[in-house]
Amino acid sequence: MSSCTFFGHADSSLDILPYIEALVLDLIVNNGVDTFYIGTEGRYDTMCYKILSDLKFQFPDVKIYRVLAYIPKDERFSEDSIYPENIETVPKRFAISWRNKWMIEKSDYAITYAIRKFGGAYKFENLAIKKKLNVIKIAEML
Repeated sequence: MSSCTFFGHADSSLDILPYIEALVLDLIVNNGVDTFYIGTEGRYDTMCYKILSDLKFQFPDVKIYRVLAYIPKDERFSEDSIYPENIETVPKRFAISWRNKWMIEKSDYAITYAIRKFGGAYKFENLAIKKKLNVIKIAEML
């Protein structure tokens, strides 16, 4: 089986939600993707998590992991949250980048939404390409 991660702008528009949903469904049904890694920062991560949580009823074997960069002080920690091994040794200011690299290493696919040529979404979209993941760019579909 295969795995997928996500990178997008924290302020992503809700208009892309149907695109994410169609892409995730295609990966599950046609590409055997059964494991998904999602960050916990911003609207893009929230949309991806919501879509996957809803699809889990239809595809109960799908595994969803919310990958934490820090030990949270709020309700974002749930039974599907994971804390990557050794991240506790990373200085806090580098934790999100370290977590994102970890997700890339664990994944075969990345669904990205980077409309600006700066910031984390752009940086990790390009790293996923460099690491030869199958990168699906929502921005190119619009």
